Amino acid sequence: MMAPFRHCVLIALTTTLLISSITAENVEEIRKKCQSVEGLKSCGLCVKQHPDCVWCSDTDLKVPRCDHKTAFERTCPSAAANAGASALNIPTQHNFPLDFIHPQSNLKVQIEPQQAFLKLKPGDVLRVEFTYKHLKPAVEVRDFSIQTSDVQSIGLGVKFEIDCKGKTVVGNICHGIKEGDIIKFYANVTLNECKAGGSLAASIGVYGYNMVSALYVTPLCACECEKVQNQRRNDYACNAAGTLVCGQCSCEKGFGGRKCECDLAKYGVSSPEELDNKCKTSPDQVPCNGKGTCECGKCKCNANYKGFQIQGKYCECDSTACPKDTSGRLCSGRGVCDCGQCKCEDGFTGPECGCSSDEAPCRENGKICSDNGKCACGKCACKDGFTGAFCSVAQDSDAKAGQSLNEAEFAEHDDEILPAKVDEEADKPAEKDDDSSSESVEDIEIPPTTADGEAAEEGTAEAATDGAASNSMQTLLSLLVGLLAAKVVLLVL
Repeated sequence: MMAPFRHCVLIALTTTLLISSITAENVEEIRKKCQSVEGLKSCGLCVKQHPDCVWCSDTDLKVPRCDHKTAFERTCPSAAANAGASALNIPTQHNFPLDFIHPQSNLKVQIEPQQAFLKLKPGDVLRVEFTYKHLKPAVEVRDFSIQTSDVQSIGLGVKFEIDCKGKTVVGNICHGIKEGDIIKFYANVTLNECKAGGSLAASIGVYGYNMVSALYVTPLCACECEKVQNQRRNDYACNAAGTLVCGQCSCEKGFGGRKCECDLAKYGVSSPEELDNKCKTSPDQVPCNGKGTCECGKCKCNANYKGFQIQGKYCECDSTACPKDTSGRLCSGRGVCDCGQCKCEDGFTGPECGCSSDEAPCRENGKICSDNGKCACGKCACKDGFTGAFCSVAQDSDAKAGQSLNEAEFAEHDDEILPAKVDEEADKPAEKDDDSSSESVEDIEIPPTTADGEAAEEGTAEAATDGAASNSMQTLLSLLVGLLAAKVVLLVL
């Protein structure tokens, strides 16, 4: 019983890790939207990129102001409040209780509330509770059915839940209704997208009842800090040359930079956008790759970004972009990583600083590699035609027995077959024995016929084939045993 349980636990853990990885990927995709060129222009444009994008208004911020909400949970408390908070308001002065005679229609009120006011941020959900009393309508009605105006076209989403005969029904219909029944239902309202315009209006009614309830939704797609009364003109944070809006300076004409500290004419540009472009690899990228600040057209990279030192003209390099040795040490622990290339300490060389630059091991008789090669990593790399520890031995390019040809010679002789050594004893004529004439026919060993020779060769080939097959079978069995062992370990866990 325990093994299946453990197996289920392993499956559950694997599923959790998979979901976590998918969630992480989704967050990264959202962050790209938040940190787009459009999203970084203003708080209002930031929150329109995605419901999870928030804006940080801290004046000394050194990372992109628009980011996923999880990025600012601890570092920037102001981010969550910039777009305001979603809220529901049902004022008593605009609503009447059930069975009350409505002053305009002179009919009994069958649904309450009649009006609800919502302030709604993208991605948030507000739940509005309604109560309906069924009275005998002019036409026969057997089922309770909710109807709405077109909410999708105005960027709203509304989903309903109904308390239907002691059960919760997700949807718009509760089957079987009679006069006097009181039904509670709930509208879950979301703002799916920000569109131009002011408040949004939607109506909710019940089939057979002539009056409707109204939902008035104010989208919180703009930021409170962008309102004129919250802007600070000629603020000291902008060197008295701009207006501080949501923690970001909007500079006066002729000035640019994060704090309006840059005279545009001095840097040969005519707008703050041109100045920022000097800190971008291309106009559609964020300044300094989002890993530094643009100061008058030059990137100042963050000293530490996610534990790595950032480098490069556009802060495009980190301290992990250099080669490592077999122990995993950057630049073999003998240099510093500079934008993807190792700068080695004195006495070391090579892409990963893994080689000693000391040429003493290559020196013999006062010469480096006998002047027939170069010293690389403490060893001689010889020119063609030379060999030996110090390249002091000349190779005979025509000597092929046991000798390797250099690359050029090999290309010229690659279709030749190296001659085999000739057995001198085999070339000597056979000496006749004086007693050879006395041998009987039975004593003479008859060589095998051609057919027998071929059969012998076939037998040898079959034996070789059987041996190879046996080796392959042993390898396959070893793999199967390994897989079974791994499965047993998983079941035991």
